[in-house]
Amino acid sequence: MAGQFIYKKVLVLGATSGIGKALASKFVNNDIKVVVTGRRKENLDEFVQEHGKDKAEAIQFDNTQLDKIPSFAKSVMESHPDIDCVFLNGGIQRHFNFAKPETVDLNTFDEEFKTNYTSYIHMTTAFLPYLQKQQNQTAMMYTSSGLALVPIPRYPGYCATKAALHVSSPRTASTSTRTAY
Repeated sequence: MAGQFIYKKVLVLGATSGIGKALASKFVNNDIKVVVTGRRKENLDEFVQEHGKDKAEAIQFDNTQLDKIPSFAKSVMESHPDIDCVFLNGGIQRHFNFAKPETVDLNTFDEEFKTNYTSYIHMTTAFLPYLQKQQNQTAMMYTSSGLALVPIPRYPGYCATKAALHVSSPRTASTSTRTAY
C-alpha cells in the first residue's frame, strides 16, 4: 500500500467501525497519518489510543448533519491543512420489503439515503475546494459497493445510493484532484 498510495495524511469519515476503522488502521500501519471521524466518540478515542496521537487524531462528527458540513470542512482543513486525501466511508444498509409497504419505515429509508449519498455530495462540495487549492496531488475517495452495479431487491435504498454515488463522483473535477474508488 505505501508504495502505491501517495497521500501522506488522510481524513477518514465513518471510521468508528467496520471498513472505515480497518482502512484507517491500514493507513496508520503504512505510516500514513489519519484524522478519523464518526459519531461514536468512545470508538474514536479508542482508535487514537491504540495507534498513538502522533499517527492519529479524532474529530467527532455526524455526517448526516448536512447544514454543519461546510463549517466542519473549514475547521478540519484549517486545523489540518496538510490533509491531501479525504476518504468518505460512512454508510448504513437496511432491509426493506416493498411488497409489504406497511413494514417500510420511510424515516429509516430517508436516513439511509442521507447517510450513504446526500452527505457524500455535501462533503464533496465542502472539501473539494480546499483540495483543489493545494499544489500537490490530492484525492477524494469513496467507499462504494458492487451492489451499485448488481443490486439485490432486499436492499433497494442501499443499492440505489451506491449506484447514485457511482455515477455522480467528481471524476474530472480538477486535474490536480483525482477520485478513486
